[in-house]
Amino acid sequence: MTKKQREDISKLLYDLIKLTYTGFIIGSVISPKGLNMLHVILGISLSLVFFIVGYWFSRKDE
Repeated sequence: MTKKQREDISKLLYDLIKLTYTGFIIGSVISPKGLNMLHVILGISLSLVFFIVGYWFSRKDE
């Protein structure tokens, strides 16, 4: 992969962190059904995975 492709993938993964956090965690908190801990745990887990992979891609070009 070229440096530009790695940068684009890392940006995509960082954006997925924002979407995952918003969808799972904040969506679960403001849901009329109440707080769903499974969604919170899943949201945090996916956000961490996306962050680690995005960080790995962004550090790979150094």
